[in-house]
Amino acid sequence: MTKSLHLDNQFTPNALSGEHRDICVVAVGASEGGLSAFRILMSMIEAGSGLAYILVPLRDPAIDGPVTDLLSAFTDVEVTEAVDGERITADRIYVAPPGAEVTIAADHFHVEYARLGKTGRPAFDLLLISLADAYGPRAA
Repeated sequence: MTKSLHLDNQFTPNALSGEHRDICVVAVGASEGGLSAFRILMSMIEAGSGLAYILVPLRDPAIDGPVTDLLSAFTDVEVTEAVDGERITADRIYVAPPGAEVTIAADHFHVEYARLGKTGRPAFDLLLISLADAYGPRAA
């Protein structure tokens, strides 16, 4: 028997507001050293695609500096850090804040620092589960 993990989230894809029902959201995680892969991805993302991207880099912000600054040089799409309560919009690239757990409820970010487990590293799995719960087949 397969167990399924569900977040405390009452939202379903049908709960999204009208203008956000057509947004597709792509989440990408990378371990340390993954910034070079993110740079390649950024160079391929075109403005006006209608997609929203959520990037979750595992990195040391003291060494790497702000990821939004590093990545924005490789794309014309706006790159911002995900903010708690912020609505996800198309044609934007969001970066998870360092040390934060990022999940989604309906079409808004939930950013929490206290939920980190034993490693102190964000769990990409929780983002993917909440993304699937919120966006269903429009999540990748």
